[in-house]
Formats: sequence, C-alpha cells, structure tokens
Amino acid sequence: MAQYRGELTVKQTVEGMNGALRNGKRLLEDAKLLVKEKRYPSASSLAVLAIEEYGKVQILRGVLAAKDAATLKLRWKEYRSHQSKNIMWIMPLLKAKGAKTHADLDEIFDPQSDHPKVLDGIKQLGFYSDCFGKCRWWEPGISITDKMAEGTVGIAGWLLESEVEITEREMELWFEYLGDFSTSDLEERTYALYEALSREGIFTGSMEKVAQFLGMAPPKPD
Repeated sequence: MAQYRGELTVKQTVEGMNGALRNGKRLLEDAKLLVKEKRYPSASSLAVLAIEEYGKVQILRGVLAAKDAATLKLRWKEYRSHQSKNIMWIMPLLKAKGAKTHADLDEIFDPQSDHPKVLDGIKQLGFYSDCFGKCRWWEPGISITDKMAEGTVGIAGWLLESEVEITEREMELWFEYLGDFSTSDLEERTYALYEALSREGIFTGSMEKVAQFLGMAPPKPD
C-alpha cells in the first residue's frame, strides 16, 4: 500500500493525531504489562515506539501548515523518521532539572543534540543482539535491566497519559494563530491562542502559568 504524502485538511489532521495518541497509549499499556512480566528489553523498546507515536502529533501540525511542495515533502519525511518523532522524550528530564519556561526546553529542538539518536539506540538495543567495542556481545535479555525499562516506560507515560482527544475546533484555532510557523511574535501569538482556547472551554488551565512558561508578564486582572 502506497504511503500518503499529500496535503491534509484540519479534519484529516485531527484524525491522524488522535489515531497516533490512541496507538501510543496502546503501546504504553503493552509495555507496562511486559514490565510486570519482567520482559524488560521488549518493554523498553515498546515504550520508545509509544514515544514515537506521541511525536507524530507535532509533526502533523507541520504537515497541515506546509505551504509548498518542498516543505510538505520534508514534513512527511519527518513523520516517517524514527529520530524526528522522538525529540520530545527528554522533556520530563528537563522538567525534573527545573525547566519552567519554553526557553529552558530549547535543547529538545536543538539540531546539534544527540538525544533523538540516543532513544533510537535504546529501542534497537531492546530488540537486537549485537557486538560493540572490542568484541563485547550485547544480549537484550541480559543487558536491559528493570530500572532501564521502567525509566523508559515512565517517560512514555509522562508524555502520553495526560493527553486527551484533540478536536477539530482546537486545530482550527491553532492554525489561525500559529499555523504560519513564523518565529515573529511567537510568544504573543501562543498566548492569544490559549486565550481563545480558554474562551471556548477547550483549555481549562491557568493563563498565568501559560504566561510564565512563555516568559511573558502575567495577565492583568479584569
């Protein structure tokens, strides 16, 4: 079956996003079951696959926003690239280190960072035997520990478990405020997006925390 590489409507984008989230949660639950059965290598690798499904959500935003054939081709390439889909996995680690604003998370999107390659390596090490260094044999069933597997599953859970179904209206508003992917006034436009989401009851969190995360002055009381 030929892989689709064309433009997406808002409806199609939302269908793809929610499908990816559902599949990511399914893989996460499978990984948790494997941890309980002490099948640590497979649990670790399945958790990475779950993280990759989570990563498709942001990439599909880029597919929707693509304005020319070259950009569209690039976004679909990212969608099917393992390492492009797993860049978000270090977010909980950065949060644990004290990250509070979007600037503190810049490492996630740093093209010089090797963290996508690291996670892809973890996935491979959970599935395959291999030989490294001066003929040191790697066997997943012996080398992947319970703590390694539980850590990877925990990261997947942190990313996926709080995710809820994305609506078409949410994506319409996102496209209206941020769909051009421009860096100009990004913080202000992001804040305006969350204000719009809040007015329509889609976002129920604190606008003060949104402002803090964006590095903006807190909203003035009405």
